[in-house]
Amino acid sequence: MIYVILVPALGGLVVGILAMIFEKGKKGEGIPNVILAVATKGGIIKGSVAVLKTIQTAISIGTGGAGGKEGPIVQIGAAIGSGFGQFLNLSSDRLRILVGCGAAAGLSAAFNAPLGGAIFTMEIILRTFNSRSLGPIIVSSVFATVISRGFIGDEPAFQIPAYALTSNNEFFFYIILGIVAGLVSVYFVKTIFFVDELF
Repeated sequence: MIYVILVPALGGLVVGILAMIFEKGKKGEGIPNVILAVATKGGIIKGSVAVLKTIQTAISIGTGGAGGKEGPIVQIGAAIGSGFGQFLNLSSDRLRILVGCGAAAGLSAAFNAPLGGAIFTMEIILRTFNSRSLGPIIVSSVFATVISRGFIGDEPAFQIPAYALTSNNEFFFYIILGIVAGLVSVYFVKTIFFVDELF
């Protein structure tokens, strides 16, 4: 029973030490950092970010940490796309598209959802829907999903149990659940930021 507490704590300690040693791993969440890089830095993300986030995420998830994989996988994919674009010395517009391709590919591969990864990237990361970026992002999402399915199979990322609506009265409770969940999520995010600043 002690291992259930000890192993995640040791994993968190190692991740924290890595964050202290390497300055870029210290602050910020994956997706907001990518959005910031696209909006203010022309899509430039340092390659060391991808390496550090890969190591930290592997340690955290491998030791049972509570953090999800969506933020780090977006940042890792975006950093790879950005590094490739910088190596080819592309313009900032094309560099942003490659960042989007990397982010979409990461999400699509991790969650077996090529359309979801592409739409999320267009809407949240790039904040634009245009033909110049849509084609490459769709292609990268599909290829990433095909490759990941070759390794981990074609099972959906989340198994959803079968459910049937028995009465229209259930909609009333769903409305209440939605409002309560929205309020709790605000409290949850504020608590995370408070604890982050505290430590």
